[in-house]
Amino acid sequence: AWLPGDEFLLATDAMALWCMQRINDSGRYDEAAFGEVTRLLSRESFTNWVNSARERGELRNDDTTLISLRTG
Repeated sequence: AWLPGDEFLLATDAMALWCMQRINDSGRYDEAAFGEVTRLLSRESFTNWVNSARERGELRNDDTTLISLRTG
């Protein structure tokens, strides 16, 4: 069951891999990394983030779609 404040991420290929790589062995995720990408407010800011992540080698050059849903 989900609770108010829960967040759901729907991601394609490269974004899904990026997300999975930020979950440690105990199932906890890197809140700072997820917060950085899920708080982007425009297509331009997301595109800039994607390009920077690719340049740093953190994100494959493949499909990069992310939908973030936060329950209220």
